[in-house]
Amino acid sequence: MRLLVLLAALAVGLHTQAHQQKEAYTTVLFNTRSGNLEVSHRFYIHDAEHALRLLGKPADLLADENSRARFSDYVRDHFQLRDGDGGRLALHSVGHQVEGKYFWVYQEMPIPAAVKVIQVKMRALQEVWPRQINHINVDKDKRIRSVRLSAADSWKTLAVE
Repeated sequence: MRLLVLLAALAVGLHTQAHQQKEAYTTVLFNTRSGNLEVSHRFYIHDAEHALRLLGKPADLLADENSRARFSDYVRDHFQLRDGDGGRLALHSVGHQVEGKYFWVYQEMPIPAAVKVIQVKMRALQEVWPRQINHINVDKDKRIRSVRLSAADSWKTLAVE
């Protein structure tokens, strides 16, 4: 009997692990039409909800606006941008949404003047899963620079001129 319970627990654990993607995508767009630096973060809903639960918070991103706001705040707290001199780029929230199997978080700010280098730090979900990879794409003038951030990474620098 104990063996059956152990096997069932292992099967549930493996099933849960199989659905976790452990990756997220962020795009930083220098939008000259709007004059804004626009940031969009994309997470798998399953990963986001599971992480919130592991962090001791209730999570139902599909049905509960409080859960959506909580995860959106969490993402903003774990993402940072700096200019080449190390000055913080102060993004503000634009909102969030559920789209299919993804949860999106949006931020923006006016495009900073004369930015040649951008520094990025993205720690979302990495304290929950050390194997979490956060992909960052920076798009300026249709030139895309990309970086992958793991839990061992701190700030990454990208030339944007």
